[in-house]
Amino acid sequence: MPASRTTTSAIRPTSRGYGLLPAAKPGVARAARIDVAAAARRELDCWLARRGLAGRPFVVIHPGSRHVARRWLRPRSGASKYWPEAHWAQVVRGVRELRPDAAILFSGAGAEYALNAEIMRLAGASDLHNVADDLPITTLLPLLERAESMICVDTGPAHAAAALGCPTVALFGTADAELYRPGGATTPALALTGTVDGRQNILGIRPESVIAAWIDLAGGIQKVRDSVKSSVTRG
Repeated sequence: MPASRTTTSAIRPTSRGYGLLPAAKPGVARAARIDVAAAARRELDCWLARRGLAGRPFVVIHPGSRHVARRWLRPRSGASKYWPEAHWAQVVRGVRELRPDAAILFSGAGAEYALNAEIMRLAGASDLHNVADDLPITTLLPLLERAESMICVDTGPAHAAAALGCPTVALFGTADAELYRPGGATTPALALTGTVDGRQNILGIRPESVIAAWIDLAGGIQKVRDSVKSSVTRG
């Protein structure tokens, strides 16, 4: 079940030859933008300090959506944006290995707290923070603005993150990734799609593809090199 991907950048080819989107019309700004108030940034400082995260780098993981969280007694796996918890856990372990000094924050609505908790349990990694129970929009936006990067399903926060300049990897279900990709043509974001039995399906996306996209997009390669060099020096 191979995963395919489309980039949201019409001006930057990537090392793996991803398909490019049509070039933006001259003089037309296509990148979405959100401005965060200074007061919201100050509130975020306090929010992070309460969690012992002040001044620390962090990556945001957003695995849920209303399609997954609001299924009540129906299984999550029936949702078009559901990606297995074990897959998310593998991605989390990959991020932890490559960014050992960064905190990993799990965002979402309150109804997604349990999903986050299950992924964290399966990942078995350190320095994971489930903040879905205390994340109003006034906190979420400055949080995404400050995050190193975000990995998420195709949902509102994915578009917000890209509009805030946060490098974003978004996993798409059945929606058209080129049409509904986060941000505009110059936004640092990648949309991943997969196929199952010849049809677009989020279950066709492999965890390794997500990690590779995250490294490629977020400049993770250099960060990994720096981390390895630092570890060798300390050793």
